[in-house]
Amino acid sequence: MQKFTELKANVRESMSKGKNNKLRQEGMIPAVISNSGKESTIIAVDKSAFLKILSTEGRSAVFTLNAGKVKYTAMVMEMQHDPITGELLHANFQHVSLDQEIKTEVEVKIIGDELLPKKKLGLILQVEQLEVEGLPTDIPNSIDIDVSNIDGETSFHVKDLDVPKGIKVLAEEDLLIFTTYDLVKAAAAAEAAEEASDEETAAADVEVVGAKKEDEAEEKTEE
Repeated sequence: MQKFTELKANVRESMSKGKNNKLRQEGMIPAVISNSGKESTIIAVDKSAFLKILSTEGRSAVFTLNAGKVKYTAMVMEMQHDPITGELLHANFQHVSLDQEIKTEVEVKIIGDELLPKKKLGLILQVEQLEVEGLPTDIPNSIDIDVSNIDGETSFHVKDLDVPKGIKVLAEEDLLIFTTYDLVKAAAAAEAAEEASDEETAAADVEVVGAKKEDEAEEKTEE
C-alpha cells in the first residue's frame, strides 16, 4: 500500500513561458493539479524534493500537496522533459479520491536478469509499462517479474503476471511482455546469416565481372 508523501506547492496565478523559465532557474518545477469537473490549480514545486520522492516512492506515489490553506491528495499523471537534455520541465498532478479507482501507467521491472547470461540466455523486453486500474493507495510502484528461475527459452504474457490484490491490468491476456532466447543459438544464427550475406555479395560481384567481360567482348566484335 502506498504511503502519503507531503510536498509543498506554491500556488501561482499564471503559467507564462517567461515565468516558467524563471521558476526553473530558481530550482522549481511548474505544475498543475487537475481536478475532474473543476478548474485546474496552477502551482510550482521544489525540483529536488519532487525528484527525491519519485526516486524513493516511484511514479505511483500518492502526494499530499500543501497548496496554501488547501491540501490536495494527488498523483503524478504526466511529466514533460526536454527532448535533448532530458531535464524535467513540467509536471501534471491529478487530484484523486482514495475510495475511487483510477487508471495509470506502471513500470514493468525485470528482476534477476543478471543471472541469465550464466545460463546462456538473453532476454527481450517487449513492454516497458502497463496500464492498471485500482485504488490510489493500492497502485504498486512497479510490476515486478522475477526471471532468476528461468532455465530455458520461454515467453511471458500478461496472463502469467502475479499482480497485487485489487489491481487489474488493462491489457489483453495474450499480450507478450518478454521472451528469453538461447545465446548460443542466436550467435550461430547470426554467424550463418553473415556467411550467407558474404556469399550473396561474392556471387553478385562475379555476376558483375562476368557481365563486364561480355560487354567488352561485344565491343571488340563490333570493331
